[in-house]
Amino acid sequence: MNTFQRLLETRRALKKRKPDFIRQDSHKKKKVKTNWKRPRGLQSKMRLKNRGYRRSVSAGWRSPTAVRGLTRDGLQPIVIANMNELKKTDSKIQAVSISRQVGAKNRVLLIKEAIKLNIKIMNYKNPQLYVQKV
Repeated sequence: MNTFQRLLETRRALKKRKPDFIRQDSHKKKKVKTNWKRPRGLQSKMRLKNRGYRRSVSAGWRSPTAVRGLTRDGLQPIVIANMNELKKTDSKIQAVSISRQVGAKNRVLLIKEAIKLNIKIMNYKNPQLYVQKV
């Protein structure tokens, strides 16, 4: 196993252990949304990192720099909208996500070309099935 694969495994293990960072008291009050905001209160036990309170976001939870922002397979995600962008991609290091603004006709053409060039498409679990359905 090379270092890149080892880093991907490390990230996977970290993500398994990482808690869901939710906003302080969001489980108590309906109007307080769950998305993370740093606790800033003077007597805040969560800010003080007291035992028995939820964990806070910190640098230690980050994934290794080399694999940060990559897909599970270790590919770099790229959003494309036309054939030129698709032909510029490298199938060994990049995975493609087709933009929402692309219509059905062009989407089918892009998917067929991506299958021909052996490029991974992230939007679809089974791209061939989508092409047959449309």
